[in-house]
Amino acid sequence: RSAGGGGLRATASSMHNNAALNGGGVYVDSDGLAVIDQSFLNHNSAGLLVSSAPNSAAINAKAPKAGAASAATILPGHGGFLYNDGNARLTQDTLVGNHALLTGGAIYTNGRLLLGASTVQTNRALISGGAVYADSDASTHFAAVQFQLNVALLSGGAIFNDGHAFLQSSFVEGNIAPLGGGIYEARPFGMAVFNSLIFGNTLNNCRPINSVPLCAN
Repeated sequence: RSAGGGGLRATASSMHNNAALNGGGVYVDSDGLAVIDQSFLNHNSAGLLVSSAPNSAAINAKAPKAGAASAATILPGHGGFLYNDGNARLTQDTLVGNHALLTGGAIYTNGRLLLGASTVQTNRALISGGAVYADSDASTHFAAVQFQLNVALLSGGAIFNDGHAFLQSSFVEGNIAPLGGGIYEARPFGMAVFNSLIFGNTLNNCRPINSVPLCAN
């Protein structure tokens, strides 16, 4: 956790199989900073499954098994790997297989985020932002990022954007959501796109129609 003006800096690290209510791997407060590069940030989870068995304090962020719902309480969360309310810079990283029981399968941000030269694949969110959920106060810059095979069950298979975002020299391909398999733009014209490809997403590339520049719907 990065808080109180402190900072987290990690290079050539591996952060995997961690779980928390928000930010399964890293949580950045409003005055915090996280700089992570050349790292593997995989299979982290946001959201908790709290056992209701007597005298049990077991907590598990993984999705419940069939028939187990009656014995547990699900607490949905944001940001499978990263919950960012401050300033986060991720470069040359791999984010694979993270998931959130609400939004932001890999990343939830409501602060400043730079995600550069990274691979973001097979992350999933129960609601929106299979890879990244950028909330209304977010300022987000994606540069040379490959978004592939991420899934959201409602909107924004790769990216859900409600802030200000810039997508540069990136690929958004093969992601899945009913609304905006590639990108869902909640803020009209909140995303600028330069030298990027958004294609082959299901059920559609971008929603609402004509909300994302250079996106063939």
